[in-house]
Amino acid sequence: MARKAKATTWTRTALLDALSQLPDHAPISEAFPGSGVPLKEKWIGWVSDYNRGRLKKNPSARTIYNRVQQPRWIIWLAEASGINARLIRKAINSVARHVIRQTQAKETRRILPWTLVARHLEQMTSSRQLPRRTVTNIDLTEDRTSLVAELEQIRRIKDQTTRKCLIDAGLGQGQFRVDVEKLWRGARGVTGCRISAVLRASHIKPWSQSTNEERLNPENGILLAAHIDALFDRGLITFLDNGTMLISKRVSDRDRKLLRLSGRLRCPPKKGLRHFLGRHRRNFLERERYGE
Repeated sequence: MARKAKATTWTRTALLDALSQLPDHAPISEAFPGSGVPLKEKWIGWVSDYNRGRLKKNPSARTIYNRVQQPRWIIWLAEASGINARLIRKAINSVARHVIRQTQAKETRRILPWTLVARHLEQMTSSRQLPRRTVTNIDLTEDRTSLVAELEQIRRIKDQTTRKCLIDAGLGQGQFRVDVEKLWRGARGVTGCRISAVLRASHIKPWSQSTNEERLNPENGILLAAHIDALFDRGLITFLDNGTMLISKRVSDRDRKLLRLSGRLRCPPKKGLRHFLGRHRRNFLERERYGE
């Protein structure tokens, strides 16, 4: 007899993982008045930051869900997880019958309780059968040995200008740095520091994994102070499409305060930059899932 699959333990990390697998859009709930924002990104930011600095480090997904006071967030999550349209419309209609937002959220959860949402999330994630990978196989940082090998190959390129541009880009220098500074207006992405000597122009998609075109593309670049750059390179922080910083659970509250890790990117990411940040963020969330 086939063994029954183990049910998901719905922690914050498990919910983050499920959120990362949901579709970006849910048409019924996004037509709901007052949306107009990327609700998937809102959810990821809310879950990541919930309860930070308090005694209970990893609250249950049920607790997080039941604390949401935005009815359209609840409705979006329910629709994105696959709950049928009839219940989604019923929840939307229930919101229209109340004025106070907390009452709206309570009524929405009555129709769309966590047990129902969790069941659909469970079905959605299990149906994808994502292969589990160990943390050491997740390519969040550049393999330094590979980087040296790539540089050796580039040195064999005959065109001197192309060769120099690619080598400089691999080191975060040359025209690549000039273009990245121009894109970021010469200021550090998080705090606005303009001291060039402490800023690093790094690739978002690791240089060793990029095509030559991506290696020279300033939209694959981010300008950060050295300590922030190290955290980003090691997959300890990442950014949402709206620029909000996500911080790994591996960074303690004490270190967060010492490093002043909060806030968001000063320049809202544009389309090209969001493409590369999305890849970095998916790897970040996967590492958070399996590194727990």
